[in-house]
Amino acid sequence: MSRRAFTFCIAGLVLSSLAALLLADHGIVVTKDGSTYEGDVREEEQSVIVVIRGIETRFPRADIERIDYGDFEKDFHDQLAKLGPNDVAGRIALARQAFDRRRYDLAREAVADAQRIDPNSREAADMMDLIDRTQRLERSGQAAEPSGGPRGGGGGAMPAPATARAGATPTERRLLSAEDINIIRQKELKPTDTGVRITFQGDVKRRFTEQQNIRFADFNRLPPIEQAMQILNDGDDEMRRQVRITSDPSALAEFKRSVQPLVLSGCATTACHGTAAGGGLVLYAPAEGDPVAYTNFYILTQYQSRTAPRGNQGIFGSAMRKLVERGHGDSSLLANYGLPTTIAEYDHPLVGGRTVQPIFRNKADQRFEQVVRWMDESLARIEPDYKLDFPLPRGGGGGGGAGATSTQPSTQPER
Repeated sequence: MSRRAFTFCIAGLVLSSLAALLLADHGIVVTKDGSTYEGDVREEEQSVIVVIRGIETRFPRADIERIDYGDFEKDFHDQLAKLGPNDVAGRIALARQAFDRRRYDLAREAVADAQRIDPNSREAADMMDLIDRTQRLERSGQAAEPSGGPRGGGGGAMPAPATARAGATPTERRLLSAEDINIIRQKELKPTDTGVRITFQGDVKRRFTEQQNIRFADFNRLPPIEQAMQILNDGDDEMRRQVRITSDPSALAEFKRSVQPLVLSGCATTACHGTAAGGGLVLYAPAEGDPVAYTNFYILTQYQSRTAPRGNQGIFGSAMRKLVERGHGDSSLLANYGLPTTIAEYDHPLVGGRTVQPIFRNKADQRFEQVVRWMDESLARIEPDYKLDFPLPRGGGGGGGAGATSTQPSTQPER
C-alpha cells in the first residue's frame, strides 16, 4: 500500500470514529442485572454501544433496563421555555427530540402546546398521531415504532406486565368535564404556583372586594395567584366558579410529566388496568389530553382497597388503604404495588394466579422515590374534597385486579 493510500485509510478511520462519537450522547446504561455503564452511548436497532475511555462495549437491546441521558427532562423544559409564544415549529421539533428518546410524555407535552397555539396544525396532529400509534404498538408487545417511524434512545418506559389476558377489551371512556378539571386545579393550587395562568370572569374581583370590604385598587395590584387564592378561600361558590385556572398547577404538571407515564406504561395496558379485566381499577391510555389525564388523576386519588400488611392477612388485620397517600407516599398502595413482593408492605393481588412484574426494583429506585416525593411534597398536603359527581369506572373483577373502588369497598382482604 502506498504512503498516500495509507494516509487516506487512516484519515477515513479517524473520520468514521469521529462520526460515531458525534452520533453518541453521554449517558448511563442500566442493564437488567442491575449493572450500570457510563459513557458515550450510541444506539442501533438491535444493540446499544457504550464507549468508555475509547473502549466500546456492545449490549443486546433485550438486556437493557433503561438508558438515562443526563437530565434530559430539565433540558427539554429549558428549551421549551425559551421558545417564542407562537413557535409551533420549534415545539414540534422539540417533540421529535423527546420522541427519539422514547420520552413520549414530554413529546406529547410539546405537541399539545403546539396545538394550543395552532389547533389546525396538520404537522402537530400527525406528530400526536405518531406518538399515540407508537405507544399502542409498544403496549401490545409489537414493534417499538411504526414502520418508517423514528428510532431512538430509551426513555425509561416500563415494560407491560407479563401476565397478559387474551381477549381483554378496553372499557368505554367516561371523562371529567372542563368544570370538573377547573375544580381539581383550584383544589391543588398552591401559593407557590406563580406561573399558572388564571383568568377572572365577569366582575368577580370587584364583587369580592366589596364583600370583603377591601379596596379594589389594592387587591387588583396583587399577583393573580394571590387574588385567586383569596377568592377561592373566602369567596362564595359563584365567585369560585368564576376563577378559571387555565394551566396546570405544579402537582398536576408533575403528574402528567412523570407519574402518569410511569403508571400507564406499567399498569394501564390492554391486559391489566386499561380494561374491565383489571379488577376494580380502570385507567385510560393513551392520555392524549387534559380530560383523560385529569380523569386518571382523579381515579388514582379516589381509589382505595381493603388490604392488610404482610404477615397479617386475617380479615381483622385488614383496613382500607388508598392508592395515593398524601404525606405518607411510601405507605401508599401505588408505591407498594409497584415493588417486588419481597419488599412491599402491601402486595399487589395476583393476576391470573401469578405475581405481577414490579415497576420498581426497590425503594432506592429513583422512580419509586419520585412517586413518593410527588405524594409527599407536590400534592396539597390535606386531601381536598372535590365534590365531583363522577362515579369511578369499575372493572370486571375477572382479572384479579387491585380491589374495589372507594365507592364500593371490598368486604374481603386482598391477598
